[in-house]
Amino acid sequence: MPSHTIQHDEVQIQAAGAVLDGTLTLPPDARGLVIFAHGSGSNRFSSRNRSVAETLHQSGLGTLLFDLLTAQENRIDELTGTIASTLSGCPSGSQAR
Repeated sequence: MPSHTIQHDEVQIQAAGAVLDGTLTLPPDARGLVIFAHGSGSNRFSSRNRSVAETLHQSGLGTLLFDLLTAQENRIDELTGTIASTLSGCPSGSQAR
């Protein structure tokens, strides 16, 4: 008998020497995966992002919600807003290096 349980896993993505935390959620027989990449001012725990992800799960799509800031960068940003103000000056389409 197939399982109807949604699978939730905390994952870590290694990129450019940094470790980024994420949540991978797969409904039974997922037919695709939507990736949410969150930077300053939003993260994978945001109620808005989780609500959108839940709607996708109900449609049979898996989600990977991950943060573009490391845990340490996120703590600094929450306290100071430093990273948010730095990123807000980036031109549209630019990429952090």
